[in-house]
Amino acid sequence: MKKSIFILVVSMFVFVLGCQENTIINPLPVEAINKKITNNNVTSVIILQRVLNNPYPVFNTYYQISGQLQYEITTVNSENTQFQAQQHLLVHLCITADLTEFCTVANYSSEIFAGSIVCESDDEIFVSGTYLLEKSYTIEGRDDEMKLVCLYSIADRQLTLDAVWLELPAATQNSINQNF
Repeated sequence: MKKSIFILVVSMFVFVLGCQENTIINPLPVEAINKKITNNNVTSVIILQRVLNNPYPVFNTYYQISGQLQYEITTVNSENTQFQAQQHLLVHLCITADLTEFCTVANYSSEIFAGSIVCESDDEIFVSGTYLLEKSYTIEGRDDEMKLVCLYSIADRQLTLDAVWLELPAATQNSINQNF
């Protein structure tokens, strides 16, 4: 009987402890964080010169992206002890690039302008280890709403461009799948 009561008390204690709100993982509103931006900036440029697969099911047709990505990572010192295990970073991205379409089976070298990407963005992130950031950019000069998607990894205040691909909106992709 004593063991049953002891197990019941321990179970209730664990239940009450488990049902409490965990304030460590709940984000604080931005206004609640005391920020001090230091002069700890990392600025660099990544040259974009890649061949990308065509998201349409057209064989031997590809896209070439040419341009650059400038980034600046600023360290923010937070006076809140909740974030001391993580780096508080502001990431500023500025991408300018042109997209051309080309065919690999044509007898002549033809490149067709397919759009341009000009975009700036700011993200506030908390990093402990490696942080993956996926950004989607609108391609200007296109009617099909095709987007350029970039996957970045951020670690030790350094940004790496891990993957780049072209993506069509879901409605366009569904229409293409029905026709093929």
